[in-house]
Amino acid sequence: MTTLLIATRNAHKVGEIRAILGASFQFLTLNDFPGAPAVIEDADTFAGNATKKAVELARWLAADNSKFKIQNRISFWRTIRAWKWTR
Repeated sequence: MTTLLIATRNAHKVGEIRAILGASFQFLTLNDFPGAPAVIEDADTFAGNATKKAVELARWLAADNSKFKIQNRISFWRTIRAWKWTR
């Protein structure tokens, strides 16, 4: 089963994502990582806030190898790079 990390602490938002994606995935949220930084979403656009949150959380994850297995971190960075190039 594929695990998705949803970068939110909002239970309602996670419920909406679960309803769309179905039971094929295991979902983790920022609530599962108590040390995750709170990101102030003060950009002018939704995309700006999403980018800010992704970058800050990526830095946090990269700073500590114990948060994820190395393979998961590699997959995470590949996803971030792929997303960046699709913009």
